[in-house]
Amino acid sequence: MKKITLYSILFCFLFVILFVFNAKYIVINYQPKKLKVYIEVISTEEDIFQLYYREVDGKLNESLSQKIKIEASEEVQKLKFDIPDSLNVSHFRFDYGNRGRKSDVLINEITFAYNGNKEIISSNLITEFFRINRYSEKRENRFSRKTIEGLSNPFLLSRDLEKLINCLKEKPNYSRVTLNILLSAVLAFSVIIALLFYSKKKSILVSIDFIFVFAFMLLLILPHMDEYFNLDTIAISEKRDLQKKPELTVENYDEYPKEFENYYNDNFGFRKRMVSIGAMLKIKLFNSTPNSNNVIVGNEDWLFYWKSDIIKNSYLNKNPFSKEDLGTYGNSILEMKNFCLQKNKFFLATVYPNKHTIYEDKIPKRIGKIKKDTNERINQFYAFLNKNKVLNVDHRDTLMASKDNHQLYLKNDSHWNANGAYYAYFHILKMISEYDSMISPPLPRKEFKLIEVENYKGGDLLPILGIDNSFEFFTDTYIKHPPREPHFKSTESAYGKGTLLIENLKSDNLKTAVFFGDSYSKELIKFIPLHFRKTVLISSIQLKKAWLEDINPDIIVYGIVERNLENFE
Repeated sequence: MKKITLYSILFCFLFVILFVFNAKYIVINYQPKKLKVYIEVISTEEDIFQLYYREVDGKLNESLSQKIKIEASEEVQKLKFDIPDSLNVSHFRFDYGNRGRKSDVLINEITFAYNGNKEIISSNLITEFFRINRYSEKRENRFSRKTIEGLSNPFLLSRDLEKLINCLKEKPNYSRVTLNILLSAVLAFSVIIALLFYSKKKSILVSIDFIFVFAFMLLLILPHMDEYFNLDTIAISEKRDLQKKPELTVENYDEYPKEFENYYNDNFGFRKRMVSIGAMLKIKLFNSTPNSNNVIVGNEDWLFYWKSDIIKNSYLNKNPFSKEDLGTYGNSILEMKNFCLQKNKFFLATVYPNKHTIYEDKIPKRIGKIKKDTNERINQFYAFLNKNKVLNVDHRDTLMASKDNHQLYLKNDSHWNANGAYYAYFHILKMISEYDSMISPPLPRKEFKLIEVENYKGGDLLPILGIDNSFEFFTDTYIKHPPREPHFKSTESAYGKGTLLIENLKSDNLKTAVFFGDSYSKELIKFIPLHFRKTVLISSIQLKKAWLEDINPDIIVYGIVERNLENFE
């Protein structure tokens, strides 16, 4: 029995080493990691189809595209496009007509594949992910090609697919993992059998001391094996710059040992793996984090952002406004109100509550005990608006009443989801539509058909903890807005850097709405364009009239997340 235990321990050590080595050097070539795009088409005319791709901040051009010659056939042709691994692709454009052809093109499906995983977009869903330009029209799964004023350039332009691609990349390849487990187990078992026969032949006794010595030596050399072979391939981001390897010079010889020690502490072998495992164990077993100054672990594994003084001051009420009129910040709001009154424009101000405010019951009581019993900035903000008769919406009561029925914020992220944004949208549009009868009232929640993504493993708080969540130890249900309507046209930086213009080509009015906001507005803005001809998002927490000169809006909404109130004196 003792010998079986010893050999079992040795087998486990060998299995771990072989599993890591095989993952890095052997099975990596089985279903290689490369983004591929497959498009199944039927074209009765010979042609050349072309796929363009770009990164988030890039532009479409010929150098980032691939062409494939199409044969005239009634059979399905499967087009394959290999996307370079060096690119973080977010947008695609599929041109299905370069020779002025007029016959319809059938597109059965578009498939994105990575690392053996696939995301298939069937023909009936294509227009949810891609927009059709004016040289084409969709009828079922047929795409017609039109000539306008002697020109023909039909194409499908994708929406932002960065999340879809990233989710695809983050999915573990279970077939590869299974193959690695089998291969590592067979090799480890073979070594154990060989060692067993050898020890019997040479009358060698494998003792517990031998196992401990072997394990100790293994622990010593593993970090150096990773440094040489780069075995630890997990990707984590600790939201800080790791120390770089210093250079030894005559000037820094006395400081070099300390600098090298700092570098090695940040870069020794398997550090990323140990940081990730350590963080997961602390959260799951002890309900705490490696660095409670960055992220707080609350009840039921809810994570709360705690890294900056802004969020700490906001929740703990450490820094209320010193003046009732909110100083220069209050003046900027009143200036915008007066400007809108003079120009006969609608102006509304609002604050989107912190995750800490709505889900305070999830925050540990030890944090709540140090909260100061002073006037909160958000209360001062609304008191100022009401005193000066500035139209406003306070979302706190609505969100508090709704959180038992719907999850409103992400567990592993510092932002709200589409549910939370919907309630803000509803009350903002309700007030706008009551002011202007030409603006349609907000739609019921069921009309949007919000999408629930089960086992969502993303979130901006996990990287701060240094957690690699590829094996889905922390999952959430991500509620997101469905893809934009095909008659919405988006233009980034239309009015300068940090602006987004969304045009509703089927709007029943000619109104233009401007929303000043921050990262919380990005989810909210997905609901808004249904009601206006033009919707403009200005990513700024500062209210500046200069932004409005070229836009000339009818509606102006200023809304920021509660913690950003701390940015003002």
